[in-house]
Amino acid sequence: MLAYHGKIMQSLPAIGDVEVRHMLDTMSCLDQFALATRRHIDLSVQVLTGHPGGVRARNRFSNTLVEVVTCTQEGVYLTSWGYRLGTVDNIEDAAARLAYLLAALPA
Repeated sequence: MLAYHGKIMQSLPAIGDVEVRHMLDTMSCLDQFALATRRHIDLSVQVLTGHPGGVRARNRFSNTLVEVVTCTQEGVYLTSWGYRLGTVDNIEDAAARLAYLLAALPA
């Protein structure tokens, strides 16, 4: 395992002269995103396991203000409709953008 900006990465075995690539541990990144999102008092947050994993955030005062966020292998947080919230390099800002979209206030 390797660290990339504090995120856990898994190394893949090299085959012959093939370059060794590193995969981002997206579930770890989603857990960190969920923690940052929970700092917004108006949001209810749930980590979704499975493939692909995600974070479901809902405005506590609305049945319709709901969004599911995924994390790509490149470390980009995306909403279910393809809006780029940010990257794993700045999780707090990505969570704040989601909170803004869902009309939530910081704690």
